[in-house]
Amino acid sequence: MVLIEYLFVLPFSLEELRRALPYANARQRLELTSTSSNGEQVTTVKHEPFNGVPPVVRDKGRYPDRELLAAKGMITVNRLYLGTRFPRWARALVPESYLYVKEEYYDSYPYTMCRYSSEALPHLADFTIESVHMDGLHVDKRDVFGAPGTGAKDKPAKVCVVDITRAAPNEGNVWQGDPCVVQLPRPFNQRGPLPRSTADTPWWIEYETKFPDAPLMTVFKRSHVSIALPWASKVERFTQKSTVRNIGVLSFRNLYCWLPDWHGMSLDDVHKYCDAIMKVPPMTPST
Repeated sequence: MVLIEYLFVLPFSLEELRRALPYANARQRLELTSTSSNGEQVTTVKHEPFNGVPPVVRDKGRYPDRELLAAKGMITVNRLYLGTRFPRWARALVPESYLYVKEEYYDSYPYTMCRYSSEALPHLADFTIESVHMDGLHVDKRDVFGAPGTGAKDKPAKVCVVDITRAAPNEGNVWQGDPCVVQLPRPFNQRGPLPRSTADTPWWIEYETKFPDAPLMTVFKRSHVSIALPWASKVERFTQKSTVRNIGVLSFRNLYCWLPDWHGMSLDDVHKYCDAIMKVPPMTPST
């Protein structure tokens, strides 16, 4: 079992990210499935409102106010083919059908919960990502998901502060923008490009000085992965890094570079855009 908490500092407001997240998910999905050399594909099975706290939130979540926040929202269920998201040696050990994964995403922004499970063996893996989004800079905030307990799933998590000015590994050759060099048009040039972090100073320190009126926010993600296989520990660590950290960095970097494209959209505009992307047929997996 691997348990990690990730902290992302982002150059957006809480309200901006409410519109930006579904836009980013849809556009990144299009980028991934149309340009990746890994053969990923995504098929949306369900996209509809939900009422009542989802069992996965109640049972797997740890954020103290999760049941209050997740009493209603939107659920999206996707069927994913992960391509070479898993290392080659792992793919050689399992049938191709094991690379198809069910993704359940419960959106009750500013709280979200995502769960992944194997189609072939639903009980093979327990993989959840619980996210909380907060306005402002909260890099020193601890125990966001509650104080550590004595149980295995409540033990203290490793906390990883993720820097979006550093590029994510990109094995699939999917386009990745650079928020430190992108030239944003007016008026967005009043909030960028981002300074690049140094060994001693994270990017947001200089950013606050250079752009005092620009927004900042913090995203906390609690990721739990447990896989019931003899060689599980390597896959668990790889899954954490590739799915949570690297995909998060890729998406947030691109989202900043796409700022002029989505910032003027209303939430209704974003939903229409997402609906159009969901209708794009999946590509055939590459071998």
